[in-house]
Amino acid sequence: MSGSKTTPNSSDTIQRIINFGKTIIPGFTVFDGQEEIYFQLNEYFNGKGDLDLKKGILLSGSIGSGKTTAMRLFEKATKRFRIISTRHIVRDTQINGFETIDKYGRSSFGTVYTPEGEGHPNKPISYCFDDLGLEDVNTKFYGNASNPIAEILLDRYECQIKYGMKTFATTNISIENLEQIYGDRLRDRFKEMFNLLYMKGKSLRS
Repeated sequence: MSGSKTTPNSSDTIQRIINFGKTIIPGFTVFDGQEEIYFQLNEYFNGKGDLDLKKGILLSGSIGSGKTTAMRLFEKATKRFRIISTRHIVRDTQINGFETIDKYGRSSFGTVYTPEGEGHPNKPISYCFDDLGLEDVNTKFYGNASNPIAEILLDRYECQIKYGMKTFATTNISIENLEQIYGDRLRDRFKEMFNLLYMKGKSLRS
């Protein structure tokens, strides 16, 4: 899916996105007011547009506005990142502790495949952390309270600086509240890690 910033081609791009979306998500469409976000995402994943290509994306919006659906679509279209729920990571951390934190943080390297199926070993793995900030932030393991997602994000920030690792996320929470949840250590790093996008729209869930 690709496009340019002229109005006719923008419309063509949105229609191609809709057509592709319907092949993986029954009934998929791009709702009024969301066209610009989908266009920006499409430009970004095609290495174009105004977003910083060295950063990942933090896609925020109200509950049910279609953030996860949008990222699912580009996950399938690009095969450049993997979506994982923060709640699932926290539950896994309660069982496996630091092994899980390392899996999604500093040890997040492996074979990365292009959309054409070509594999590149020992490359940074990009994850999209779904519902960032909604997980239990005070998980206990080994007898201590910890915030595993904060530890993962800190590791990934360091790997971004050293190896160009990208991180994506969706959230219902404002950037200000996220900074309160994850603390001062991540306050400034969020802006260095993410292009901040907002998905307009009321809940699409029936």
